[in-house]
Amino acid sequence: MAIRHYYALSDSFSGDDPKEYTYGFANSTKVIAFKSKEDRDIWLKTTKLLKAKALTRAESLRMTTTVNGRKLVPVYGSNDYVHVVLWESKYT
Repeated sequence: MAIRHYYALSDSFSGDDPKEYTYGFANSTKVIAFKSKEDRDIWLKTTKLLKAKALTRAESLRMTTTVNGRKLVPVYGSNDYVHVVLWESKYT
């Protein structure tokens, strides 16, 4: 069974939780995943990262690089990664 995740735009240079307001660094955007919409919304309200915004699954797929044929996105607050599936079947 697939677990639904919610995605947001973050920055790999300043990190997910910068101490001061920042826009990050040029070309250092990254996608992060959250286990619930509420977690993502709380992060978006409290982060000091000015480029942070909610992303759709389709947007996150376009912004995520492929590693060994898989699109992997880090899950916020853990060491886990989400494998973003390119398509879903009602039979899997």
